[in-house]
Amino acid sequence: MTDTDIKETAGDALRRFAAGRHRAVQAAARWLVANENLPAPALDVAQDFERLAIVLLGRVTVDNPQLTRCLDTLTQAKDYAVRAVLAID
Repeated sequence: MTDTDIKETAGDALRRFAAGRHRAVQAAARWLVANENLPAPALDVAQDFERLAIVLLGRVTVDNPQLTRCLDTLTQAKDYAVRAVLAID
């Protein structure tokens, strides 16, 4: 197996983007990794938020309270969105 055969998951990418950042940013980002045990529709929604967190951490390179608050609020929005999808079933 070569390095090109290994595909990075979005969760791995999010962890990579959060690595080395302020511990508050790391703590907030870990809640945005999609739980692979969710049923398909809810997992799709959770993965959308996970990808958004990756984009944010890639573009906002300075750790500050606003970034931490943004990630915390994004986590809250993700939780509500996943619960909304789960409530449909």
